[in-house]
Amino acid sequence: KNDTKDAKVIGKLVLEGRYTQPQFPDGVYADLRILMNQRERLVGDLNAVKGRVHNWLDRFFPEYRQVFKDWEGKASLVTLHHSP
Repeated sequence: KNDTKDAKVIGKLVLEGRYTQPQFPDGVYADLRILMNQRERLVGDLNAVKGRVHNWLDRFFPEYRQVFKDWEGKASLVTLHHSP
C-alpha cells in the first residue's frame, strides 16, 4: 500500500516486534489444507448448481415443487429423467 498511515502502523509494529512469521503447513497438514480448500470450492459449486436447478424448475415448471417436496428425491429424479 502507499497510504502513509498504513506505513506508519506497519513500521511501528516491526519496530516493536509485534509480528509473527507466517507458518506454512507441510506434509499431511499441507495436503489437508489443500483438500479443505478444494472441498469449500466444490460445496460452493454444488450450491450454485442446485440454485440453477431451482431456478429452472420455478421458471419452466412452476407447479413442480408443489407436486414433489424435494426435487432431489428418487421419484422426482426419475420423473425429470423420463420427462425432461
